[in-house]
Amino acid sequence: MKNGLTVAAVLISLLAFGFTYDALVGWLERKGYDRGYTALLVVFGTAVTLIGFGLLIGSWPMALLATACFAASGAPMVLGSWWRHVIQRAKDERSALRIVREELVNDQKKSRRVFIQAGTGEGDKRQPGSPLSSAADRG
Repeated sequence: MKNGLTVAAVLISLLAFGFTYDALVGWLERKGYDRGYTALLVVFGTAVTLIGFGLLIGSWPMALLATACFAASGAPMVLGSWWRHVIQRAKDERSALRIVREELVNDQKKSRRVFIQAGTGEGDKRQPGSPLSSAADRG
């Protein structure tokens, strides 16, 4: 174990990292860049803490053992988070495609109605001799 000054320096450094990292994560959240990557943000923060821990205990083998423990318990969470994100993104893409298809079908139906109305004379009333009139209208 290190002396009190070293402990204070490491803890203050970790505290400063925590505030800075919180600001970064907040910015990522506001921009939407964290979606699907929250677990990685946690992993990075934990890794920095473990480095501080290694500096304090002065035993890198023990710090690596602690890292292995975190990796063993955290890996399923990271993989699960990624998998849930991939599944949700696929659902969102299918939903967006369905909405676009529905809009295209609705637009096509609307265009067909306008075309049919125009062809039966129910739409625009064409004036004989206008560029829009047909040869039959001109007589």
